[in-house]
Amino acid sequence: MISIRKLKKEDVYTVHEYSSDFENTYYMLNNPVSTLDETKAFVEKCIEAYEMNPIPYLSMAVLWNDVHIGEVFASISGEEADIGWIINKNYWGKGYATEAAKLFMDYLSNEFGIKKFAAYCDARNYASQKVMEQIGLQFIGRNGARIYKKNVTDGEELMYSYTRL
Repeated sequence: MISIRKLKKEDVYTVHEYSSDFENTYYMLNNPVSTLDETKAFVEKCIEAYEMNPIPYLSMAVLWNDVHIGEVFASISGEEADIGWIINKNYWGKGYATEAAKLFMDYLSNEFGIKKFAAYCDARNYASQKVMEQIGLQFIGRNGARIYKKNVTDGEELMYSYTRL
């Protein structure tokens, strides 16, 4: 069973496992983290953001049967959120990102009044495109180039969106 919760300091090792893996972060815009200290700083930043008002960025742990397997995250502005996800590659292809993203969208709507959701992905990232469609986002168009900071060929970015009434 998939659930989500706020990140905790003790999540640093599982966050580091998926966020430091190049294959796992291939289509992510930021570089994979290379040190445990970088991961600790990221987790601490996420925990500090929980106390901000308004909260600009929210990252939550994705759990499968209480095992931390990834994150869902959002940049929040008013009633809008740009959302995304990362799942440890050992759990890919099982629908966990879709389940977690649906839970996260409900959480954002209920807790923050979010009505409009947007998500972006590399045009070659068919798995994320499928997740976006399964959670109700609709293809809006091509959003230009995705410029990567790491050793990945730049790609074309796709934009998806959904507005809850």
